[in-house]
Amino acid sequence: MRSIRAGISGCGIGLLLAGCVSQPPVEPPMGVLTHHAAERALVELAPTSGSQVSGRLEVERFGDGVRVTGVVRGLPGAGQYGMHVTSVGDCSHASAMSAGQIFNPHRTAHGEPAMGEHMAGDMANITADASGVARIDQQLAGVTLGGGGYDDIANRAIVVRERAADYRTQPDGGAGARTACGVITVSVPPPQA
Repeated sequence: MRSIRAGISGCGIGLLLAGCVSQPPVEPPMGVLTHHAAERALVELAPTSGSQVSGRLEVERFGDGVRVTGVVRGLPGAGQYGMHVTSVGDCSHASAMSAGQIFNPHRTAHGEPAMGEHMAGDMANITADASGVARIDQQLAGVTLGGGGYDDIANRAIVVRERAADYRTQPDGGAGARTACGVITVSVPPPQA
């Protein structure tokens, strides 16, 4: 009987330890940012299967977040298209679904960045001209570039969507398929202290 109890106790401790290991890390309080560890990153947007959309973006430290600038080409024509930062920096799947969902460390609802509550990876729709070119200049508040914190977007990805996000449909604004994807790759290391 004693060996059965010892086995159960050992198993119980093992389960307890396993449960502790699988718990998500404790996040800092809302509004508290970790530090930036990089000045700049590049994003080379490559088309997904059947798409012609591509582009090059630059992400740089800016205020309480980052600024995203650049050009997206090959969009189907004049109009608006969704774009967002994803939770995973993996564009390997033909549909770019390997990049995960919209980056959402605060576990909030999808929404328009300029209008209140939204996911950290939500971005404003981009506008293409008649030749299918969109010039990007947007700010994302509340995120960092590098540093490894819960709000860090380095090594995540940016995706372009086939239509505009409506900012109501959960979890991604009903923006349709992903037409391009690129990993946010740090290009300039921080200055040496």
